[in-house]
Amino acid sequence: MRPTLPPLPRSLALLFGLAATAMAAHGSPSPGTGPAPVLVELFTSEGCSNCPPADALLAELEGAHAASGAEVIVVGEHVDYWDRLGWADPYSSPSFTRRQEDYAAALRQPTVYTPQVVVDGTYEGVGSDRNQVWKAITAASARPKARMSLTRLQDDHQEASLQVRIDGLRSAAGDGPAVLYLAITEDGLQSRVTRGANAGRVLIHAAVLRRLTRIAVLDPGKDTFAATVQVPLDPVWKRQSLRAVGFLQGERSGRILGAVSGPLNPD
Repeated sequence: MRPTLPPLPRSLALLFGLAATAMAAHGSPSPGTGPAPVLVELFTSEGCSNCPPADALLAELEGAHAASGAEVIVVGEHVDYWDRLGWADPYSSPSFTRRQEDYAAALRQPTVYTPQVVVDGTYEGVGSDRNQVWKAITAASARPKARMSLTRLQDDHQEASLQVRIDGLRSAAGDGPAVLYLAITEDGLQSRVTRGANAGRVLIHAAVLRRLTRIAVLDPGKDTFAATVQVPLDPVWKRQSLRAVGFLQGERSGRILGAVSGPLNPD
């Protein structure tokens, strides 16, 4: 998966470099041996008649744990190719469609579809197939990952300041460079659909992806990384329902190498 990475602002790039250098000087622990967090991405649409059961399963998975005890981190990505068929999904974005297309290429799928679930960047299947989704989550939780932490620093209503830290990168990223992403999701969103395949229904969504930012490409030769990132917040979003999701993804393989999630609601 190789979306274009825009140049980092000079101040942010400098901050990345200083943080990584300082952490390297102090050493770092190795990845944990317990169950690893698992990232579950659902590609869905309010214009898709088969999607509501998958949306419901995503809500069930949010905050759940696999049989092994792993944390399940969920993201709902609303694609836009259904929008022309009678109902424009208010949460859809062409960038989420492009991400699904990147997965189709990486996983050698002939086409994209909804509802599609992608577990840890390596398994894809029908998003409403509970048994297969849980099986994929349990298998993914056994794979070693880098440890990630997400700390909320000073923030206000316009933006949040977050510190992302990664330990054990060298052990987890055995397949080349890794890309660090930061996602903002919102819970409790709903729509009263008046047209299209779901006309007359009220659809409720969990972990709707509001913004996905590609932060940096990390050198797998380094074992630690830290950065402080300023996250713009749209005033329309309900602050108490927002979460930040950081994840590390193999640039060539698409495999998830680490993930972390935390609320953005101020104390």
